[in-house]
Amino acid sequence: MRHHLLIPIFLLSAGCVSVPTGPDLQERIDASTAIQTIRATEAGAYSVEEKTEIFRRRTLDWYIPGEGLRRYPEAVPDVEATAAWLAILALEGQEQPAAAVLEDLVRFDDINGGRDGCVCFSRLEADAHTNVYVQILWTYILVDRHLPGLRGPVRAHGALMVDRWQSLGWVMHDASGGPVPGAVLFEGPTGSLNPSEVASWLLFCEVGRLWGDESLRDRCRQELRQNCGRRWQTGALCVSVPGIFFPSHSSVWLNFWKIHGLSMLDSDYRTDLAHLGEVTWAECNPVWRLLSLDGDGEIPAPNALRSAQEALEEWPITLDGRETLNSWDDSLPRRVRLVKAEVEMEAWPPLPVWRRPSSWWEWKRNPCRLDGNLNRGFGERKSSGLDFLLLRALLALHTAEDGPEDGKGLPCVLGAHPGIDLGG
Repeated sequence: MRHHLLIPIFLLSAGCVSVPTGPDLQERIDASTAIQTIRATEAGAYSVEEKTEIFRRRTLDWYIPGEGLRRYPEAVPDVEATAAWLAILALEGQEQPAAAVLEDLVRFDDINGGRDGCVCFSRLEADAHTNVYVQILWTYILVDRHLPGLRGPVRAHGALMVDRWQSLGWVMHDASGGPVPGAVLFEGPTGSLNPSEVASWLLFCEVGRLWGDESLRDRCRQELRQNCGRRWQTGALCVSVPGIFFPSHSSVWLNFWKIHGLSMLDSDYRTDLAHLGEVTWAECNPVWRLLSLDGDGEIPAPNALRSAQEALEEWPITLDGRETLNSWDDSLPRRVRLVKAEVEMEAWPPLPVWRRPSSWWEWKRNPCRLDGNLNRGFGERKSSGLDFLLLRALLALHTAEDGPEDGKGLPCVLGAHPGIDLGG
């Protein structure tokens, strides 16, 4: 595998890995250290249940009934935050509050003057993007599975969205009827699809087949056979070898949503889900690991549960946008990797959650990041802790299904590269 390290090492030697600089660097480091000290204290001072209650109260305080959830207190409600909250309620089996949130989520389809399957991101924006629809459909599939009383409305709206996309040739349009930049699902003939686009397409087609047009999935696969002469392979959704990770962590996060959603709709995809979990095990993302347990593979449940519990215990209460700097600390073990198209200096193994740069959604970020929210970031702008609540809900569900943790956890550094045993 040594050849995989040549590119990042060469680029590092050429100065392509940037680190914070400037005359005020020491002042910035001191400020970063101060907030990390607060977060470290908080992580140990509160139990997981106390943190859960704090973040739940914060989420409810930021929710505007009839509109949706704000990801920051000064923001307007948006569809991603609202969908995330609905997913958490579905995993917890809370049908009554979920019904109200579902109504608000569907209302994002009404902003442009009528419910037609075109979902807008927020009350102030009229745009749609493939990634947003993926999150909505994953949430709807969770609701369909865990809240039977809400199956009717989620299936009806899911089918409406898929029907619209199909009628427009799988091109997302905004309220004015024009294509949304970057939201064309399929560029050219289906033979040019990349694996992530195929995964999106299959998710939409499976929803259409089960909740709407029964022939949709069959037509989708027939087109793939005609144009590609091959069946899509989930192994191409992520490349994780020493020195290289591709594509980005946010792209793989979305790929997990797609494959996990597909696996809930059709058991044929459970092997694909397990494979994606094995390939990405070394990324130490506890949400990815827990989702992988729903696949047909050899992902060790005790180790996945243990890593989730550890992340919850490491979680601070103070989640804000203040700058976080760690690259100055030479005592931290680190590595260089080519992530998508950029060379990144990373902590290895990953830093505790309280020491990482804060993000409103941890599960789409690189857990090995050293620095973040640079140039003073967004100050003390808080986030709700939805990412904590999602991990907590998944852990509770899988603890009930897979039993309590009963063995030594697998250290993150072992990972899931080909040929490495996942056992603890």
